[in-house]
Parts: sequence; structure tokens; C-alpha cells
Amino acid sequence: MALWYRAAFHFTEAELRYGMESCLNVRELAAFFKVGPTTITRYMQSYYDHEHGMSLYDLFIKRKKERTRQKGKYAPKRQLSPNNASLADIFAGKHPKYNHDKLQGRLILEGYLVERCNICGFAGRRITDYKIPLKLAWKNKNTQDHALENLELVCYNCYFMYYGEILARRYKSHSDVYKRERAVLQ
Repeated sequence: MALWYRAAFHFTEAELRYGMESCLNVRELAAFFKVGPTTITRYMQSYYDHEHGMSLYDLFIKRKKERTRQKGKYAPKRQLSPNNASLADIFAGKHPKYNHDKLQGRLILEGYLVERCNICGFAGRRITDYKIPLKLAWKNKNTQDHALENLELVCYNCYFMYYGEILARRYKSHSDVYKRERAVLQ
């Protein structure tokens, strides 16, 4: 005898119909019954709906398509949110709480900032994911001011030296020596 044993599932047609009414897709239905999507699909295919002339699975998929068609037909038009705002609006200050990581990616992707450290020129890629470890920094230390002249990319070492702790909520520089050195570099 096997060391493990799992009891068989027995779903009635009424249980499946109840789940079909309360769930929107097969994954949600599988989670509702605490089984895998394949298992619930097979059970739904085993029951036949004589009124519509198809299996419960086909009926569920047909109703799902009708719901999405109706949803798309009467859905309001998509409003401009901070997630899909134009960079010109972000630079103008219309979205001060725009996600910093997304902003950094978009600035690099669209060519506004060169993917290297502004202070030391570091541009070495990591072996594991082939990314250059850079962090977006604000020259005036106001993280709500997204003017292009205020933004720069710096490596983690320079960020720590000139701007302070990476995980800190506010800028706390470590010493004035680094500021003087940076003034000499520029």
C-alpha cells in the first residue's frame, strides 16, 4: 500500500453549478473548491446540460465570454492614471507621487538618462541578471520634484556617500567631505 493516500473528490452537479454562478474563471472556481484547475475542468466536462446541449465546462466558458463582452461594451473609458502618465506631465510636476522605480526604468528606456553613474561613471553589469545597479537620486533632495534637471542616476556606492542611507526615508548624508570632493570633480 502507498505511504500516502488522498481521498477522491466527489462534486455533484448542483455544487458545480453553484460554483459557476459565484466564480468568474476556472482558476477562481478551482480555488473555490480547493482543487487544481485540471481537476475541476474534468469534473465539469463529465456533467452534461441538456437544456443548452453542452457540457458544464463549455457552458461556463460561454457565459464567461458573454460577461466579458458585456463588461467591455458598457465599461467607462480608461482614465489617465499616474501609472500611464506621460513623462512630460511627470516632469511638469503633475504626478509628484509617481513610483520611483517605474520612473527610473522609463527614463532609461526612453533615453532621458544614460545608464551609468553620474558621479563616478560606473556602468558594470551584474552577471546574474545583466543589469547595471543604479539608483535614481534627486539633486535637491526633494523626492516629489521630478524635474529632469533634478534627477540623476548614481551607483549604490556614490548614493551612500553623497545622499546617505539607501533604505532611509529621508536623505542623510554622511559627511561634508564627499560633498567637497564632488564639487572638485565637477
